Amino acid sequence: MFRIFGFPGLLCISALVLPGLVLHAQEHPTPSQARNFAEVTSTGDLVSFLIQLDEASGYVTAERIGTSVQGRSIYGLKLSNGVFGEEARKPRVLIFAQQHGNEQSGKEAILLLASRILSPEYAQLLHQIDLYLIPQLNPDGAMLNLRRNGNEADLNRDHLLLDQPETQALHAVFDAWMFHAALDVHEYYPYGGDWEKGGFRKNSEVTVGTLTNPNISGNVRAFSSQVVVPFMLDFIRKKGYSCMEYLPGGPPPAYPMRYSTFDINDGRQSLGIIGTLSLIQEGMNGEDRLTHNLERRAEGQFTGMLAFLEFIAAHPKKIIRIADKERDRIRKGGRGDSLALHYEHYSDGRTLALPVWSYRSGTDSLVNVSNFLSRVRPTLGVKPPLGYLIPASDSLLLNWCERQALQRFPYRPAARHKIKQSFVHSFQTILFEGDTIPDPVIRESIVDPSLIREGDYWFIPYAQWKGRRLALALEPRSMLGLRTYRQFAYLLGIGSAYPILRVDNR
Repeated sequence: MFRIFGFPGLLCISALVLPGLVLHAQEHPTPSQARNFAEVTSTGDLVSFLIQLDEASGYVTAERIGTSVQGRSIYGLKLSNGVFGEEARKPRVLIFAQQHGNEQSGKEAILLLASRILSPEYAQLLHQIDLYLIPQLNPDGAMLNLRRNGNEADLNRDHLLLDQPETQALHAVFDAWMFHAALDVHEYYPYGGDWEKGGFRKNSEVTVGTLTNPNISGNVRAFSSQVVVPFMLDFIRKKGYSCMEYLPGGPPPAYPMRYSTFDINDGRQSLGIIGTLSLIQEGMNGEDRLTHNLERRAEGQFTGMLAFLEFIAAHPKKIIRIADKERDRIRKGGRGDSLALHYEHYSDGRTLALPVWSYRSGTDSLVNVSNFLSRVRPTLGVKPPLGYLIPASDSLLLNWCERQALQRFPYRPAARHKIKQSFVHSFQTILFEGDTIPDPVIRESIVDPSLIREGDYWFIPYAQWKGRRLALALEPRSMLGLRTYRQFAYLLGIGSAYPILRVDNR
């Protein structure tokens, strides 16, 4: 028996949950599994498979969460042994994959997980967590086995702008459920190029990366990197898969290696900046970026997902407490905090022993990386504001606020407010993870609130759970801000006033 229901923007198809309904005694073969992994799962077969799981179990709800640029459905899967999201003791967990269409194994692994978690072997997980799965965020790219979506956009660089329907769908789901933990699943391609010229390549089947932006609580970052990731790597290794922490960069010694980006426009960090225990997992892609070694790739990714869920299921109170504490601090306006606007990767002197495959010997080997940028530190910061004033006439900014689902109110001038406007004197350049970006040299002036007419501005308060993301987007000197994107380049120009005003209390 089925019904249609949902919150705005989501169409849901759910089986009616019957009291005492049990999990499946055996897993359903996934579409790729049924073909011995000789083919990847198509979007049509994926949707049919999710609906099949929905029809077979009252613990499963398949729902269409959005539509791609080219009109293909994007589906999510809710799994709970009760009513999803209603048991306060259960952390809500999100796993999503295939933001990049030519990274196929994450999708296949989520389908394996969706099938297997309904079996008695893994039944205990749904007693401890509520799980939401999005196997394929980029169906247009997947169809052609291409990285980008139908608009030629890289979805994993769109989580601040939210310009694309696929990332908008993901964040609508996130905002609806406010997940405590999330895993963003990808693949890396180690073959050819400068690595092969150097005689070796990365050779870890599964890599796991953590949060790196300094605005995220040090306790959360430490827990993630010192407790969660080591547990996952140990779990994966014991299951027979090679693994290491996710490390972009290289090849050494010509180029440094580092932990993942501190930018907030990717899936992992965009959720971490709003108080989520958020990780990235990258498996090793096949040489053809499609079906080569697909079964092993999918099983390795499945093992990493299972490790993530096993850890959360073993520490549900801790996971909820970490997320709730971080979000409560943000919602209260971050009193006493400093908001970091500039950052740099740097070395603390450690040498990295990097596991590689040697082309010369044809065996596994180790390379010592002395140019290992193992830390991130802030180099410029400000105190969080009371909020910002957005011109009511700026439709681009207001549309961005809508996409981000930010709280906003018509501004009413108040004498207690100290309002600052920035003027751009000139530009200098700063380093940003190997590139250079412009950094404005600004002068500030105080604006008399009585000179601001009602209706001219919207007030966007910092004290909301997306407050950090808001401030990093709107501060004029933020190296991660909207002003660094082409469509918002108009915000800053030499000799002009920055149109967004900063509001503090006197």
